Amino acid sequence: MFRRFVAPTLRLFLALFILSLPLLLAALAQAAEEGHSLVTLRTLPLTEQPAGKGRLLRIPASAPATLLETRGEKVLVEVRTEKGTAHGWGEASAFFTLDDPALDLPKLLEKARFQIDQNERAVLTAALLSEAVRRDPANVEAWRLLGLTGERLALGTPTARSLANLWGVRFVEVDGGKGLRYDGEAHRRLIALSPAPEIGEEARVRLLTRCGPSAADGDLEALSQREKDLGEFVSSYPTSPRRLSLLAERSKILATLAESAFRKNEPEKADRYREAAIEAASEVSSTAAEPARRRNADRLIARLTRSFPRRLDVARPVSSSNGLKAVFVSREGRTFLEVSKADGKPMIQPYEVTGVDPSSLAFDPTGAKVAWDDTPSFGRRRTRLLDLAKARLTEPASLAEPEILQTGASGPADRYTTFLGFSPDGQSMLVVFEGFTSDGVRIPRRHFLCDVDGRRMPILVERPFSAPGTVDWTRLSSLTEKLSG
Repeated sequence: MFRRFVAPTLRLFLALFILSLPLLLAALAQAAEEGHSLVTLRTLPLTEQPAGKGRLLRIPASAPATLLETRGEKVLVEVRTEKGTAHGWGEASAFFTLDDPALDLPKLLEKARFQIDQNERAVLTAALLSEAVRRDPANVEAWRLLGLTGERLALGTPTARSLANLWGVRFVEVDGGKGLRYDGEAHRRLIALSPAPEIGEEARVRLLTRCGPSAADGDLEALSQREKDLGEFVSSYPTSPRRLSLLAERSKILATLAESAFRKNEPEKADRYREAAIEAASEVSSTAAEPARRRNADRLIARLTRSFPRRLDVARPVSSSNGLKAVFVSREGRTFLEVSKADGKPMIQPYEVTGVDPSSLAFDPTGAKVAWDDTPSFGRRRTRLLDLAKARLTEPASLAEPEILQTGASGPADRYTTFLGFSPDGQSMLVVFEGFTSDGVRIPRRHFLCDVDGRRMPILVERPFSAPGTVDWTRLSSLTEKLSG
């Protein structure tokens, strides 16, 4: 039975297996070749057929591709482009296999160093280094070389940068879109590996001086990342000669982030940014040797302390002599001034205000006018006066501002008006002026006596206080009568 039926059947299967073995081995070899990561060495056309018929598109040099099939000297590849992926046949000699097992990591890095030393084909170098960090994500030298390559590509052509994007090299706009910089990701990855101190410091310096956006750029996400990079550098290298210049830049970025957070109704975050900006600018102001740098730091500190909007936490009303009450209230992210009578009925319709200083709200002695300070913009603080009887809003101290601007340089200046109080008869109000010119020169602090009705020009007064925090209204009243009479 066995010899008659089973043995012939087994011999038949064995013969078929022997005949199909070459085909099986060829299929296994082809499967082993498929899926390799490739990079184009030169510009070449892709065709629909291995024979070269049916041209599809031209592929630039240094473009990423994936091997799908090999037929002699032709390969079927999948190529990634900005518009998507494309399939086609091309010459095998036009491709370089990045993940070739015969090419170990030291040889891969050697090829990349050669390209960098020759200052040639930066995109191909990025492709080699992308494969190197894929194989060994903890290789410090590979990340260092990739960071240098990214900096070179930022200075290259738009075509090169587009190809570099396909290899994971990213860029950010600077100078309002007029230029590009490398985003510095390779430097950050290197720093995270805790390399030798000299290598880490070099990477941080390159990250801060040649990568990423500057403080003048408006991308808040990128600015936030740069602020973190600056903070890590100044904390890691406290004796670096670059410390003060980087602290100055960090303080400007923190001020921008603080203002943005306040506008987004995130007061806690805004306060953290503001305090950190004041701390950084204060160190620059107290330790910098250059007068211009100290002046700029002082100007920023004044902006953050004089004109930064204050958070309205608790409504604290102020009362007048005739029983009126005034208070700032916040509703749904908006602030209003409300004035009510002694019986609680509203005196006026709620008036919307911006950036008010609640501590400055005060009635005049007659109860007919109410004054406060607000900050309409960064670098600006003004005193406003509301006449309740006439429903008229004025700025009595604005008449003195042109005189202050004359002392500074041309261009916009920072101006701060702070209300100090009303005279006993309610006809005058004392304000203090200070600020900075456009080039950072401090405008001296001056005290002005302003007429509440605007009939007289503000009067510059010297030494208005009889004691700390106490205005000498008797002397100021006699001075006013003498000048007006």
